[in-house]
Amino acid sequence: MTTKHIQKLNEAVYILRNFIELSAQLLPFLVELKYAKTLTEEDQVDKENIIDLYKNYAFEDETSIQLMDSPILSLIHDSFETIIKEDSKKRISLSKVKKFMREHDRLQDNWAIIDAN
Repeated sequence: MTTKHIQKLNEAVYILRNFIELSAQLLPFLVELKYAKTLTEEDQVDKENIIDLYKNYAFEDETSIQLMDSPILSLIHDSFETIIKEDSKKRISLSKVKKFMREHDRLQDNWAIIDAN
């Protein structure tokens, strides 16, 4: 494996980690926005921007399996789809979001060990 190849893999892992960390903040926030009784204009813009982000993200679910041995991208995708598709008058089952958050916590623990070395 060449140095250039290793550098590209490290960059991909870094980008993926940032996306996962961002998702750990945005998906729960999207749930809050979806079930808020009233939204300010700023909240509405935030909600639309989050939805646009996830509708347009271009990661393939297999990427996280190959780079991190984790189905986290699939969990992010499933969580987003569940949030968007559920009827806002009913409280959605957050099982997919919770599953994503558990996997996120597991990955964070792994990253802490790796970063400590």
